[in-house]
Amino acid sequence: MEKRTNKGKRAMSWVSLALGLLLAVIVVLYLFLRTGFFAGLAGRLVSTHLFGASPFVVTIDHIEGSIVGDVTIRNMRILYKGGAANAFELFRADEVTVRYSVGSLLGAGRSVDEIIVVSPVFRLAADSTGRYILPSFGSGDFSTYGIERFTIHGGLFMISRNGEAAAVGEVNLAGSIHSGSGGVRIDVARGSAAESSRRFVVRSLSGAVGYTRVPAPKGSAEGPRTKYILDSLSVSLEQSAFILDGGVVGDEWLFDLAVQAFPADIDEIARLLGEEQGSWGELEGALSFAGTPERFRARGTANGVVRGYALDDFRFDALR
Repeated sequence: MEKRTNKGKRAMSWVSLALGLLLAVIVVLYLFLRTGFFAGLAGRLVSTHLFGASPFVVTIDHIEGSIVGDVTIRNMRILYKGGAANAFELFRADEVTVRYSVGSLLGAGRSVDEIIVVSPVFRLAADSTGRYILPSFGSGDFSTYGIERFTIHGGLFMISRNGEAAAVGEVNLAGSIHSGSGGVRIDVARGSAAESSRRFVVRSLSGAVGYTRVPAPKGSAEGPRTKYILDSLSVSLEQSAFILDGGVVGDEWLFDLAVQAFPADIDEIARLLGEEQGSWGELEGALSFAGTPERFRARGTANGVVRGYALDDFRFDALR
């Protein structure tokens, strides 16, 4: 009887020890996951996982939720630290909710199931050469990752180049993002926005945009250049609607674009470009533009009314 009692006491001691250790682990994990230390560690891991050795850094103030699949990130920022003169904040959001499985996040595809971003601020800036600063590996290759679904509520997009700046607010978007060796592609399922001074309002937006690297022309000593791509990007303003396809090579703004307008309100387009308005009318048709802003070729077919003159299947081919 005494032996059984001693065995029972030893068993209870082991159970108590195990429970004590489990409780200690739970307390440590709770404190670990609720402190700035874990948020800082998570920021460093995300920086390495997405951006590699490039000069982009992710910082996080606080994390809530379950780290195995559903977390809410407080005060998340993406900083560019390419030098004191060029350092700036590329992205900031008060709240980002991320849903994922650990396997897909750590796998070769580095994908997450869903990201919901509330009131973010995006800043796109150009460096001293005029090239827009966008995330990629420092070696020039693109990191591999995917976001199967993203939703942006109430965002602000700011862009600056050569001392000029513009802002688009009330940005609401839903879609997906995929990045690989070929570049970055953003598929937009739906979207809307308004320019800060309300010169124009985007009622709906869908299609795809992206960017990649293209080699410099033969004989050039320059390295690869960034090419921005539009793929069936459908844009509806208050009075105008377009579908845009083509690409623009950065730096010298070499473009090759195709535009379908149905219709294009010329006054609205002039207001968007900051040009003088004057009851120009509206056009429908298919247009193509190739060249640079200083010298380009425009071709197409147009129908509509311009300054009281009717155009019926009007074809044109002009050089500037």
